[in-house]
Amino acid sequence: IYPVGYIIKDREFRAWKALLRHAGCIKITPFEKEDSELQFWTRSKDPDKDKDTLIQLYNCRFLQTNPEKPYKAILECISRCIR
Repeated sequence: IYPVGYIIKDREFRAWKALLRHAGCIKITPFEKEDSELQFWTRSKDPDKDKDTLIQLYNCRFLQTNPEKPYKAILECISRCIR
């Protein structure tokens, strides 16, 4: 939707969240706002399952709050498994 490098303004971000809520979506982000600006939303009939899955991925360090280096968690996991 947006060009590369586009920064969403706060008002626009709030409008997107309102649209998601109006469409019946529920926020299921497994970490605090202070940890990351990323948010996860679902429209599932059972949002608890989606949230549980995200929590498990986050606790296993597969879900990164900093998306700049997504491969780092996988490499660390592989390294732990090899040991």
